[in-house]
Amino acid sequence: MNRQIKLAFIAVLVLAFAVGCATMNVEITPKAKLAYMFQMYNAQHEDYMNMAKMPNLTDAQKTILRAKKPVLETLQTLIPLYDTSIQAGAPSASTEQQIYNLLNQLQTMGG
Repeated sequence: MNRQIKLAFIAVLVLAFAVGCATMNVEITPKAKLAYMFQMYNAQHEDYMNMAKMPNLTDAQKTILRAKKPVLETLQTLIPLYDTSIQAGAPSASTEQQIYNLLNQLQTMGG
């Protein structure tokens, strides 16, 4: 139940952030995008770790874990790469989109 509350809270924050940005017509900075990426990655990683510690996983849960692991590993590489591109002054739009796609994929996998 605690995990569900955390995920619901994050979802509400993300929605509020998106609505706020839409109503203010303000461009989100690359550093703000990076912070969001780290926040979402950390929440998904925590969810993965909590599920992995469960003693009696169902076959469906094991399948979810197997699917999430390579996505999380890919994000472990891509998010720091995006950070480096920000530091260099040229954030990569393709890397940014790939990260968002992977984060969305994780969210739809369930848990």
